[in-house]
Amino acid sequence: MTSSEKKHYNKKFMPKYMKNMSIAVPAVIIGWVLLFFAAAVVSMLAIPDLIGKAVIIFFIGLVVALIVLITLTVHFNKKLIAQRKKELEEEYTEMSYEDAKAALTARGIINETGVVIPYMAAGGEVLPVLPFNEVKLHLFSANVCTKIITVVSFCNQEGMVMSEYLVDNALYNYIEKSNFDAAFYGGSEMLFADKGAFVKKVIKTRNSRGVGFTFMGGVAGAVLAEHAKNETPEMDAVLRVLRRENI
Repeated sequence: MTSSEKKHYNKKFMPKYMKNMSIAVPAVIIGWVLLFFAAAVVSMLAIPDLIGKAVIIFFIGLVVALIVLITLTVHFNKKLIAQRKKELEEEYTEMSYEDAKAALTARGIINETGVVIPYMAAGGEVLPVLPFNEVKLHLFSANVCTKIITVVSFCNQEGMVMSEYLVDNALYNYIEKSNFDAAFYGGSEMLFADKGAFVKKVIKTRNSRGVGFTFMGGVAGAVLAEHAKNETPEMDAVLRVLRRENI
């Protein structure tokens, strides 16, 4: 994900309370550290005897600030999970297999014999298709700036992508009620079960990427950790479809 894309998706997808938290956490920590050093310098220059007390006050205040920030972070993470779960439950509602199949056929995603291959179409009446019995379905779920997005890639048995789409309600029901050979990435195997557990899994999967790099500290550690979170099969697939759809 490029920096311009991150800025765009943060603006498009991230709830205001999460934006505020992402700003508040580093600001409070950095501000408190700067305040401590300022107080320490003043103490050493003006009242040297107070430096020990300043250190104690600093650490007590830092612990209190961290407890407050952690509590708020947990609260807002729970709020985010509840919000994303509700969105998925409203987006993916019950639809019969026949209705889902008819909707996808009308949109030219499938026909009676298989999955339509758009990039191979040459404007003729006969559409190129991948027969259903040769389809290898890949499902990718990724956390894009707190928004949980799932895409499906219809591949041949060698793994080459024939077509791919954002999973809307029709695709959701069609995939759930079909019997495709499937591979799952980023926690997408849980999409058809508990939506709350699914959201937690996707968020946890992203957050767990690059944890080791964060212990390096500094800008390098942060950059490597962010790169590890973004350079995954699920994020690659989701971003590829978002870019194609100009979302």
